[in-house]
Amino acid sequence: VFSRICRILQLKGRVGYFCPGHLYMYVMDNGELRDDLNGFFRSFRHRQLDRSAAPVCPVCGRRGCIDSLLTYEATVHRYLNECGGKKEENMPIHYYYGDILSHSESGDPAACKIIREDSLYTARVLVMMKNELHLDQVLLANTTRLFHDFVLGEYRKLTGDPVPLLNFNSLTVADSAYAAAELMRLNFLDL
Repeated sequence: VFSRICRILQLKGRVGYFCPGHLYMYVMDNGELRDDLNGFFRSFRHRQLDRSAAPVCPVCGRRGCIDSLLTYEATVHRYLNECGGKKEENMPIHYYYGDILSHSESGDPAACKIIREDSLYTARVLVMMKNELHLDQVLLANTTRLFHDFVLGEYRKLTGDPVPLLNFNSLTVADSAYAAAELMRLNFLDL
């Protein structure tokens, strides 16, 4: 799917497709999907991102490492702490994460706070990945418009990069119509 997206959008160079919550990025390098980054991401996930954060990672022992702050489970745990809720035993963690995203879109203060924190952390992670993997473009998956807007704002503050972070979960019909016209202009009219 990622290689098709890159071809359709005519993305050249190194392109990263980041999946928040999974903390993994697929990387295309001049049209070829890289399969040599698993070791990089295993260690990358445990870099310290926020020394003042409360969570301590059970794997690396660091306070505020990427893994302890940005996995689906970490986000849900922070949200439940914020609003005083408890996780039901048999409920999969990704359902809770989806609820947090939905609640933030509808203005729930606790959910908005957590999504805002996640977006700030995610922007920092994207900047680190972009620099270390020498990426030309970054694409986001599985995010809401609000999360994307927060990430994009912080990302631009950190980098000054005017190139948008594309968000494939919230493309609208208008976005698709614009993209189709732009592709026709480039491919068929040669303008």
